[in-house]
Amino acid sequence: MDFFTGLTIFSGFLMIMAVILSVLFIINIINPRLFWEKFEGWKAKEEPSKAYFRARRIQSVIALIILIFIIIFPSLMAYIGG
Repeated sequence: MDFFTGLTIFSGFLMIMAVILSVLFIINIINPRLFWEKFEGWKAKEEPSKAYFRARRIQSVIALIILIFIIIFPSLMAYIGG
């Protein structure tokens, strides 16, 4: 396997990871309570406030925007520069 084949496989892996992360961020934007119940709910005695879920929603929106920028930026720079 030469360098470019390995790079193509790695790029494909990164795109698959980006799609999975995007889906997780979108689910967390729609229903942050679901992730809280699955990953943090077992540690708590009571459910957190609405502000907590609102903050989680905002964090997911920001992370999704950053992820989309990371995915699109290299292609955009290649289009502008090329």
